[in-house]
Amino acid sequence: MEQGLYAELSEAMECLEHICYDGCTHVGPYDAAEVKRERTPCGRFATCQALQVLIRHFATCEKKVRGGCVRCKRMWQLFRLHSYVCHHTDSSCKVPFCR
Repeated sequence: MEQGLYAELSEAMECLEHICYDGCTHVGPYDAAEVKRERTPCGRFATCQALQVLIRHFATCEKKVRGGCVRCKRMWQLFRLHSYVCHHTDSSCKVPFCR
């Protein structure tokens, strides 16, 4: 059980970096001119489509301001975990809220 959770979180962290650095079907880096628009789901990570939906929700949710959205809290947890394990030593990381 614990190893499975660790594997899921590890994949989520890799997928978050993939989306923030490379972009994917619906979400891309904040500094990109345009998002890669593919019609087929990303096959690189099992969690990619779900994480993109979560990121899009996080970007537009109005409840997060008041701290009342469970989905946004999950996204904040991923951002915090990424920040904790991030290997970038400077401010070059493209994942939001890192450092």
